[in-house]
Amino acid sequence: MRMSLRLAVLASVLAIVGCAGREGGGCTFVGSPASLVGTPLPPQAIPSGSGITTAVTVSVSVTVDSNGALTSAQIQRSSGDMAVDAAALALVRTLHYQAGTPSCGSPAIDTIVVSVPFSPSA
Repeated sequence: MRMSLRLAVLASVLAIVGCAGREGGGCTFVGSPASLVGTPLPPQAIPSGSGITTAVTVSVSVTVDSNGALTSAQIQRSSGDMAVDAAALALVRTLHYQAGTPSCGSPAIDTIVVSVPFSPSA
């Protein structure tokens, strides 16, 4: 009995310390991870000069700071065509994001994946 009470207290202290003093601090994004405002994205036109002739989706890993500003973007899953990938990166850099709020309270840095669809008929 005494041991389980000690473990419960220790777990509570670790949970509090895990969130203190660090951006993101090991907290879980239970209810509101960072997000793209206005999702899902409609299909984009395939850039002229690319070798893509069918619909394709590019996955871009985006890091959003505690103010919702994009701090980095990189291709996670390529289309296989540099022009299409460059268009996806250019697009995600123009979009608006909302910062995530972890379970411990204030907004924190978070990384999300944005899917950018491309279609020959867009």
